[in-house]
Amino acid sequence: MELYEIFGGQSLADAIYRRPQDLAPARAARPDWVPDLSSAAMIGWSLPGIDLHGAILRGADMTFADLSGADLTGADLRASHLAGALLCGADLTGALLHGAGLHAADLTGAVGVDLTGAAGLAGLAR
Repeated sequence: MELYEIFGGQSLADAIYRRPQDLAPARAARPDWVPDLSSAAMIGWSLPGIDLHGAILRGADMTFADLSGADLTGADLRASHLAGALLCGADLTGALLHGAGLHAADLTGAVGVDLTGAAGLAGLAR
């Protein structure tokens, strides 16, 4: 199955917002595919448990997003905006967080967190 069939011609960000469960079949159909959500506006989105391993989220705005339990292993989150985001129980092993704004984000129970180079750590819950 081709990606355009799975997402029905929508942009990747729109498709994930409307039907996040469609991301798993897309990844299964194309195991080599890396979701690119660079600079996407995902403010306040509810995406608990989503599989975004290896995704490119550079500069994405995920302020107040619910990414609890998400698989973000190896994701590129450089310069992303995660202020107030819920990352409880998320797997951030190998994720790049340099320049990511994490002010008041909740990382309770998150694993593999390396905050080297991250910004805006005031109010961060761990």
